[in-house]
Amino acid sequence: EKEAVKAAFPMGICMITEGVIPLAMNDPLRVIGSSVIATSIAGGLTMVLGIENYVTAGGWFIIPLSNKPMMMAAMVALGGVIMGVILSLWKKVVTETIPWTLEWNRKMGRAPQKE
Repeated sequence: EKEAVKAAFPMGICMITEGVIPLAMNDPLRVIGSSVIATSIAGGLTMVLGIENYVTAGGWFIIPLSNKPMMMAAMVALGGVIMGVILSLWKKVVTETIPWTLEWNRKMGRAPQKE
């Protein structure tokens, strides 16, 4: 996961979400669940504060185009912080290094079990 973050972070700044697929596939319930909660809170606050964005996608590069760029940046950062806190509370500590595909295939009975 640490290696996947190296690619996911710069891609996320540009709003290219494919970089987080390996992270979400390792633990979809916790990752997607924390993302839903964080974006709901940050998105709701954005609406309440009257922050509008006239461009649909573009990551951090489109923030200057919103009607309240500083508040928009704060809401994006807030969503990231909320998601990080939730993930740090929910996510299990990894005790061994096994590629997720091998472990998943073992659970599904598609790969040999450990000896």
